[in-house]
Amino acid sequence: MNLYPFYQKIAIFSKLSKEAENFSKELKVWLQNKGIESKLFNNIAELEHDELLEGVDLIIVVGGDGTLLITTRR
Repeated sequence: MNLYPFYQKIAIFSKLSKEAENFSKELKVWLQNKGIESKLFNNIAELEHDELLEGVDLIIVVGGDGTLLITTRR
């Protein structure tokens, strides 16, 4: 039984820092263990390809204000 029915597919966009990348990888594993499909993005250019985000219910941004603003603009 999936306890998180609202989000079946999540995209994680990570800032390019070692700390953010490590956290994002741990988050991806945690989501997998909860039965939630996730994709990890480190390159802002990947967010330009609509097909990569097809079916995504939620985007989680790991970084600071700048990373959040850049992701929001895309």
